[in-house]
Amino acid sequence: MSKLSIVVPVYYNADTLELLYEDMLKKVLGKLEEYEIVFVDDGSGDDSWEVMNRLREKDEHIKCVKLSRNFGEHAALLAGLSASSGDCAVTKQADLQEDSALILEMYESWKRGNKVVLVGSVIQDQLTQAHNWPFAAALSVVLMLLTSLLIWFYRRVAHVKELEGLL
Repeated sequence: MSKLSIVVPVYYNADTLELLYEDMLKKVLGKLEEYEIVFVDDGSGDDSWEVMNRLREKDEHIKCVKLSRNFGEHAALLAGLSASSGDCAVTKQADLQEDSALILEMYESWKRGNKVVLVGSVIQDQLTQAHNWPFAAALSVVLMLLTSLLIWFYRRVAHVKELEGLL
């Protein structure tokens, strides 16, 4: 049995957090054996922190992390990944723009042995066409370079040294 961590960066999302949780509860959480949701407040000036804590009181699988100020979405994601304890982690936007059902598809793909799972309608359509294998190969190289650049940035600029476990 594996545990799924769902990391949600939060920035001025007090009005959507309860809707997000109810959507995930209906579409995802009831179908998982073990999970955690890690909400990361990235310096919101609204009631996001209070809403996150109300949700944590309802569900013992919720963790709340509060950053001292707004550091940006990437830093909030890194903080959430650092606080997560799952075998697999996915990220979810708090603004209800993504379908929560995609979380299950990504998790199932990971359980089949895929180390990195990306979802995007344009990318997915391109990759499913057999004659586009050069595109898929080029995309893999670009994503690897971007990941390396992000790790370099966090090590040099943000002085974060413990990223090896994220790859």
